[in-house]
Amino acid sequence: MFNFNALLEEAGLNPDQVQLVRHRDTGRKLIETPYDLWVASDGRFQTYHSFQSKKRFKIGGFTATFVVSPAGDTLFAGMYKAETVKRAPKGTTCPCTGIKAESGTYFLYRMTKVCAFEKYEGLLTVDWGRGFRNWIQRAKNQNKRILELRRVFQEPDFPGFSSFSTELGRLAGLPHSWKAVLSSVRGVYLLVCVETGKQYVGSAVGTDGFLGRWQDYAANGHGGNVELKKHKTSGYRASVLEVASPTATHEEIIATENFWKQKLLTQEFGLNKN
Repeated sequence: MFNFNALLEEAGLNPDQVQLVRHRDTGRKLIETPYDLWVASDGRFQTYHSFQSKKRFKIGGFTATFVVSPAGDTLFAGMYKAETVKRAPKGTTCPCTGIKAESGTYFLYRMTKVCAFEKYEGLLTVDWGRGFRNWIQRAKNQNKRILELRRVFQEPDFPGFSSFSTELGRLAGLPHSWKAVLSSVRGVYLLVCVETGKQYVGSAVGTDGFLGRWQDYAANGHGGNVELKKHKTSGYRASVLEVASPTATHEEIIATENFWKQKLLTQEFGLNKN
C-alpha cells in the first residue's frame, strides 16, 4: 500500500512538520469553490489558503493542500511552507465567499510553494477517511492512503444535456468545462423544488445561456420571478428540457417555453402563473 507520508519522506520532509489541509467550503453561499480557484491558476487559491479566521498553521511548517473536486475526489493542490503570519489588512477579501476582513479579525499568512511537489498537483488523490469535518490534520497521525496517481489532469466530461441536472446551490462547484457548455447555449429549462416537487418552466435567452439564467436564481432564490418570490424553499434542481437552435429568435424560444408549460401542466399545478 502506497501512502502519502512516503512521498513526504522521499522529499526529505518529516511528516511531523506537515499539516494536511482539505479545502471544501460548502457552508456558505460561494462565489467560487476552492476547486474553481485552484483550476483558475491565477493566484486566488493561494490567497484563499493564506486567509484564515484563526492562527491555524505553524510558522516554518508545511501544509499539504487538497481540494475536493466536483466528483468528490480529494485532489492534491500543492505543498506550501508557512513563512510568516500577520493580521489581515482591513478589507482583505476571501475569494470564495466574498467575506471581508474587519480590523484585526482575520490572519494572513505568507506561503511559499514547495516546487518538489508540483509534479503531483492535480494528479494525486488520497483517501481522506471519515473525518471530513477535520479539515486540518497532522500527517504524522494521519498517513493518507494514495488512491490514484494520474498521468494528466482532466476534468470529467460533460454528461450531455439530457443527462445533466444540478441543484442551483451547487453551480459554483461545476467543472469549468461544464460551465462553458452551459453558458454557450440558450433554450428551455426546468426547475423542480427540492421540497415540494413543484415544477417551473423557464427560458434562457441571454448571452450567458442556461448558466447565466440559473446564476440569477442562485443569487436571490427567485431570479426576479414574482411567483417564485412567494414560494419559500431551500432550493431548486435545474435541468435542460430543450436546447434552442443558434439561429432561434427570442420569440421562437418563448413559444417553445409555452409548449413545455402546457405539456407539463406547470401553469395548472406548478409554479408558472403566465
